[in-house]
Amino acid sequence: MLSDNSIVYILYTLFLIIIIPIFLRICASTFTGGDVEAKSPIQNIVQNAAHNEQLDKILDFVLGTILMGMLIVYLIIWPPVLLDVPEYLSGTGETVTGTITEFTDKIRPVEGEWALVSAKIQDENTKKIVSIKKTYFPYVQVGDQVTVSYLRHCKMGMVQEVNGKPYALERRANKAFYIIIMILLHLYFIARMLLVLKESIKSEKKYKVHIHKGRCITWIFAAEMINALGSIILAASMVGKCNTAVKIIWNILVVVFYILIFGLFMEDRYILKVNRKRIFYCDRKLRYLGQATEIKGVERNGKQIDVILENEKRLPVYDIETSNGMETD
Repeated sequence: MLSDNSIVYILYTLFLIIIIPIFLRICASTFTGGDVEAKSPIQNIVQNAAHNEQLDKILDFVLGTILMGMLIVYLIIWPPVLLDVPEYLSGTGETVTGTITEFTDKIRPVEGEWALVSAKIQDENTKKIVSIKKTYFPYVQVGDQVTVSYLRHCKMGMVQEVNGKPYALERRANKAFYIIIMILLHLYFIARMLLVLKESIKSEKKYKVHIHKGRCITWIFAAEMINALGSIILAASMVGKCNTAVKIIWNILVVVFYILIFGLFMEDRYILKVNRKRIFYCDRKLRYLGQATEIKGVERNGKQIDVILENEKRLPVYDIETSNGMETD
């Protein structure tokens, strides 16, 4: 679908692939309270001044809500390029023929050159205004008649005709980029699942285990299944199979995928982490930070393991197999 501005589309896609998980991880960290040792300066001031746990929780919730709101607003304002990936790979999309009514950014076409501009075009049939964004145009002016094919959501595209003069531009889709992204995502989820499966409570050693190990694996497996379905959709798009049903399924998969990623990041905060000096525990109802020397022992109770501290406090961990009361390598 795109021609010379494919690199712009790829950069937008890469930016979203990076920034959305970062936002989701920050939101998950804030909603779960995060690591006691990695609190924000505002939280530290509040805690040191008042030691009010209830106020701390309220502050966490408010910060998380603000961050989530920022993410939603960002996704509405920023071109939703991820939803157009099947159209981009298959070369399908929308087409508008009409008159340029105005240019919508500071860049203007220069005579004798092509320029990456945004413009509004009034469709000659429906009279509706279509906003075309970040598309390479030859020298055109307001009032010129153009035909532009474009992607449905982000409105980026390529010029086909200007004032009756056709432009036989080559359609370029960087398939290698998406193939690499798909492979990396599959490797990430497989590696994550193997690491979680190998998690164990080790005697007198450093370790990290998820409190709800089985639930964490479930989130990873679900995300990988959605990733696999998305890979099938993209593979079909690369060979030109992209109809309305495929586009709808892709849009649903993108939304579900990021919901699962957010859930995984939430579950990722519920951990028992022990190093040579400290122990950190975070579950839905309990957060604890103390010295590693406080650990008295480990007791098995069905599918639950209780890490027992010197003060008889119990830190429950689920779905972790034990051998002789404590795991080893």
